[in-house]
Amino acid sequence: MDQEERKKMLLTHEEEKGLSGEYGDAMSIAYRILVAIGEATNAEKLVPINWAHVSGVNYNTIGDSGLEFLKKISADIFISAGNFCSMKASLPQYILMPDPHRLKQVYVQKAQRMIVGSEWEKSKLKAALKIPGSKIEVVYPFVNEKFSPIEPEKREAIKNKYSQGREYFLCTNSFHRPEDLINLLKAFSHFKKRQQSSFQLLLVTAQDASIKEKIANYKYRNDVAFIEPNPIEEAAAITAAAYALVFPIITSEDTSSVLHAMNSAVPVITINHSSINEMAGDAAMYAEDDIKDMGEKMMHLYKDETLRFQLIEKGKERVKNFTIERSASQLWRSVINALN
Repeated sequence: MDQEERKKMLLTHEEEKGLSGEYGDAMSIAYRILVAIGEATNAEKLVPINWAHVSGVNYNTIGDSGLEFLKKISADIFISAGNFCSMKASLPQYILMPDPHRLKQVYVQKAQRMIVGSEWEKSKLKAALKIPGSKIEVVYPFVNEKFSPIEPEKREAIKNKYSQGREYFLCTNSFHRPEDLINLLKAFSHFKKRQQSSFQLLLVTAQDASIKEKIANYKYRNDVAFIEPNPIEEAAAITAAAYALVFPIITSEDTSSVLHAMNSAVPVITINHSSINEMAGDAAMYAEDDIKDMGEKMMHLYKDETLRFQLIEKGKERVKNFTIERSASQLWRSVINALN
């Protein structure tokens, strides 16, 4: 399309202010990119969205050229969502939710702060990296309000769609190690053998070749369903329709699932002595790090509806402490401390 045929996009008053730079250089650059793309494709206007994937949020993806851009817009601090930071940048850098097993010592020394999601994670990171606790900040996760209880009719519709109309235990963990999945399946076997119920186990994770191989000979394979990660509205409905969330592995990337389950009136079964203790308190059932005990807790919850109701009610109260405002305040306080 020729330049003269392209239409000017219709922007709201607020969008015009952002484009003009009234809200800062970073916002202006973002609007200029959006408007340029919009006008190149003959779009009429910008539209509201519910969520978006943001690329380039760690040093491994933006590199030194990305940091040069941050200098251009006078950024005061760079928060990298990964196990990397720049060795050349002069501005303060934070590493968000680092993995102590993958984080190199040079990045530990270079970064001004590391941010984790609980005091438990802080103590583990401090011990693993042998660094002072003052270099590690705790910013607790928050509840996404899209995760909430659903009406009985919708719950039945979700069960019909994903679990053949049966009740199900839900697991949203990312299985980085095959043995973690095997242990969960053994716990589910323990439950199935003892209860002889029609319950299913729904796993929200991609099913690669190695997983398919392990499931092929599993006795209760017809009661295990793998579903791909869904858009957030569908993921919220799948969570709210579950009988319980089973959370057998503790990783920083997954812990918000526990808060989402409690906010959706779904009880939680997890591992004892972890970051979940801080978040859930007495609103969750805790199994020892033992395959059989996880299965026992699943049976206990299945047989005791009064306990299930009590956990649901406690969970509703507990999640009130985990708001986006609280998390933002914790992060902002940390940033201010770093700049001072």
